[in-house]
Amino acid sequence: MQVIPPTATVEERLRNLRQFVKVVGLTIPAGIDSQDDLAKRAYAGWPDRIYVVGADGKIAFKSAPGPVGFKVPDLANWLKENAK
Repeated sequence: MQVIPPTATVEERLRNLRQFVKVVGLTIPAGIDSQDDLAKRAYAGWPDRIYVVGADGKIAFKSAPGPVGFKVPDLANWLKENAK
C-alpha cells in the first residue's frame, strides 16, 4: 500500500492528484480541495473515505473507511465498470 503524505501547499496536492490519476488510469475529471480544506470541513466524515460523485450530484462510489480501507484496485474496478 502506498501512503500519500500530508500536503503543505496546493502544488503538492496537485502533484498527488496527478500521481493518483496516473496510477488509477482515471479518465474523468478529478479535483482537489483548497488548502483551507473548505470541502473537507463541509463534507467531513471520520474515518476518511474516497467518494465519486455522479453527474446527478449523488454519491456513486464510497470506499471502505480509510486510509487503510481505501484500495486503489476497488476504485479502479468500479471506474472501469461504471465510468463511461
